[in-house]
Amino acid sequence: MAEDDFEIGMNDGLLMISGQRPDTPGKLVYHNMEIRYGAFRSEVRIDWKVDSGAIEATYERGFLFVSIPKARQHRIPVVIGRSRKHAEES
Repeated sequence: MAEDDFEIGMNDGLLMISGQRPDTPGKLVYHNMEIRYGAFRSEVRIDWKVDSGAIEATYERGFLFVSIPKARQHRIPVVIGRSRKHAEES
């Protein structure tokens, strides 16, 4: 397969990988493959918040690697005594 043979998407915590493996008549296969040829689709539920803009996929020597980084938590500063807005007005 080539990198353009894959469709990869992420929607509402569901990673979807689909594509079409072409049939190669006459080619001998000596290892076990999950999908020999034809259309395929796999879905994986991701139960944590992800940084969807930083998802990367690489295809190398017959293996598809998908990197899904967790979203960074936004830390909210705590102001003691009075609100930040009130302190800025003083």
